[in-house]
Amino acid sequence: MSSLRFLNSALALACLSSTAAGTDFQLAPFGTPVLAGLLTDSRLIEFSGLAPSAQKNRFWAVNDGGQAAVLFHTDGSGKIVSEMTMQGVVNVDFEDLTSFRWQGEDYVAVGDIGDNAAVMPEHSIYVMHDQAKNSQAPAWRVRYRYPDRPHDAESLMTDTKEGFFYIVNKRVMPPTMYRVPIKPSTNEVVVAETIGQLDNLPIPDPEVDDESNRVRFASQPTGAVLGCDGRELLLLTYASVYRYTRQANQSWAQALPGQRPQFLPLPPMVQAEAITLSRDCKHLYVGGEKIPGVLWRFARRKSQ
Repeated sequence: MSSLRFLNSALALACLSSTAAGTDFQLAPFGTPVLAGLLTDSRLIEFSGLAPSAQKNRFWAVNDGGQAAVLFHTDGSGKIVSEMTMQGVVNVDFEDLTSFRWQGEDYVAVGDIGDNAAVMPEHSIYVMHDQAKNSQAPAWRVRYRYPDRPHDAESLMTDTKEGFFYIVNKRVMPPTMYRVPIKPSTNEVVVAETIGQLDNLPIPDPEVDDESNRVRFASQPTGAVLGCDGRELLLLTYASVYRYTRQANQSWAQALPGQRPQFLPLPPMVQAEAITLSRDCKHLYVGGEKIPGVLWRFARRKSQ
């Protein structure tokens, strides 16, 4: 993309963010972004997922589909410290990561959940031990399909209290949340349960000159993460982050319908694809897919 086209596209995205902020969207409880790091390592050429590691001050990162099935251990600036091959796994369309503690052990799950053409009959979530090894086989694999038809998705989250992975689809408005068990009782393909729609995302103006489709797809989900208490859902799009919440006694199926999320505009970046919270949920990280890219860090406001 030429610098002029990128500038025009960035301005259009900023206009979309301003439009959202100018309505009755409230700002999400995060401060001014700080540049955590520049992503220049060609090994992470299509950075699409990020999750905190069990090792202090470390994160797991992954490339988009078509690249090798490798997990990268990084520091807080996005610099690669080591890499781990996923034995026996093919990266069909890796899109997101989620890390969690389950039955006394730490894991990182890789969501092979992308499907641009929406034709794949099933998808996989590979659960790996959260250990910085040169290579390892998955601890287990979750195979699932959707209850209606195939969908593209780039957003994977974990709720260990409920025992489910949550998935948000892409390329439909409004997007829909689904869930599958973290560890099904069999190796058979499970049918994802429909939870509800994520309402009230802004709709881009179809009249905007947008050769690269960056504005047209600006509200499409490209990643997501749940807060530490499971009551906060942070949804990444190409232009912004949207924050949905639920009460302690609510399910997401009860909380989502009609909810107007809080809003966090993103600073300039190319193709925002990766989002996570620090292990203590005090900082939010957002990264762009292309090399060179940026990794932004937002501190949570202390009042929250």
